[in-house]
Amino acid sequence: MARGWTESRVLLAHEFGNLTNRDVFKDPVENLKRNPNSIQYFLATVAYKESTHARFVSPYLFAPEFYDSDGNEILDGARNVHRWLEEDPQRTLEIITNSVLTSDNFPAQSVIDMNMAPRMLLPTDWQEAWLNRREDGEKNASLVGSEGWRTLIDHPRLFIYETGRLDDRTIGGDADYGKLHAKYLIMDDGGFVGTTNFDHRSRLLNNEMGFFLESKELIRQMNADFELLKSRSYRWGSPEWLEMRQRLFQMRGIKANTAKSQRSIYKFLRATGIERQL
Repeated sequence: MARGWTESRVLLAHEFGNLTNRDVFKDPVENLKRNPNSIQYFLATVAYKESTHARFVSPYLFAPEFYDSDGNEILDGARNVHRWLEEDPQRTLEIITNSVLTSDNFPAQSVIDMNMAPRMLLPTDWQEAWLNRREDGEKNASLVGSEGWRTLIDHPRLFIYETGRLDDRTIGGDADYGKLHAKYLIMDDGGFVGTTNFDHRSRLLNNEMGFFLESKELIRQMNADFELLKSRSYRWGSPEWLEMRQRLFQMRGIKANTAKSQRSIYKFLRATGIERQL
């Protein structure tokens, strides 16, 4: 406790308003405005808007998508990301999250692989193709082996990485990649460290908290950690990532079985509305 401290300006932020809010799903945008110390509100109104480069690390990061009672869209996280990128050609967004190899939350991972990443990287028709049966989507060489697919998943300013590689012990290798559980955000010379996973439950239900910070030294350390995690990851949709998944599918056990069932798991979560409570 006597060593390793770094001075920093900090701002406490939280989602304590969720504890008493009875309309968490009904009006999520207005709910955030009522709590100026909300993590999500501060991100949207100050930190995110003023940043050129953003780096997210979260085990269960989702792209929110909410509609009002008339079916009108009131929030689309994936659309907001692309709007943010389009506002400044210098902006970049990098995300590191779990893969089917490193996640311990199979429903949440199905949302990441079947919703968050596809909505971020693929146009609607490609999203639908990816969601087809594995034989028609993930194992379809005319889709995932095409030049168009590679162009889309190799977006020059939007990067989605998932931890785990082909030498993972789970699929016959000799390396251990563990389970990603870190939750932080880097924005130029500032950042955030806290309890939130940036998923639906963290946004709307849990009483998450954490600190926004300004410190070049801390950001240097956080960037070094980000680069380490990135070196232990594959880009979503890449040939190596697809092969890693296929090797897991060939194994036995609950991890392999649930990974193979990601599409049906996600479609059930979406159809029942449980997706918004993960």
